Amino acid sequence: LWALATLDIEPGAELAAAISRHAAASVGGYRSQDVAKLMWALATLREEPAAELVAAVTRQSVAIARDFRPQCVANLLWAFATLGLAPAPELLAALSRRAGAAAAGFKP
Repeated sequence: LWALATLDIEPGAELAAAISRHAAASVGGYRSQDVAKLMWALATLREEPAAELVAAVTRQSVAIARDFRPQCVANLLWAFATLGLAPAPELLAALSRRAGAAAAGFKP
């Protein structure tokens, strides 16, 4: 999905749905960069994720928040904002703590 978004190629409804279903089932094994890239790609393509994917992304992101680098924090929150999604309070709290701990790595 990241490659399609980078190339500005619409995946089509069927492929986007298949990727979203697969991601929702497997996101529990994703690293912070994987989570951020998935949501970045969906936002770039303006593909609204299914509620179960958003819930799975939220759970995984909270679980691995300590591993998020500043760019991943920024990309994930940008994706939520671009998609018009409000991050769950627990996600916002976890990423806020991480951003505070990694503040020196953020670029203006």
